[in-house]
Amino acid sequence: MWNRVWLLLITAAFVSATSCGQVGPPSVADCMMRWNGQDNAKSQTAVAAAGFSRATVFGWSGEGGDHCFTTVFTRQGEPWATYVLWLDAPNPGPEFGRNTTGLRYGTGELGAEKPVAANAVVRSNGTLSVV
Repeated sequence: MWNRVWLLLITAAFVSATSCGQVGPPSVADCMMRWNGQDNAKSQTAVAAAGFSRATVFGWSGEGGDHCFTTVFTRQGEPWATYVLWLDAPNPGPEFGRNTTGLRYGTGELGAEKPVAANAVVRSNGTLSVV
């Protein structure tokens, strides 16, 4: 009897977990695809105009839901900017919003004590490609 109850509970938990969609933060590939989307043209244009050449892209899950982050920079000691897309916003949009900026990437400003290695290259039009 208890074996059947446990089996039923395990099956229900598995079905519930698989029906909820993505588990964990969004992937780098998903965030990069969202960054490169046509609806993100405003942020792409701003990054291209600023002359950034590298980026670190990652997904993050928190109490407020899932986010995609793109930090753009050129090299240590130079300016940088972070753009965020809140995937679980009450009224989600496709456009990354500029979140934070700094003047000296990798020198301790705003917690960037150690530079994070780039996992993307910024193309001349502001879209990204994998390093």
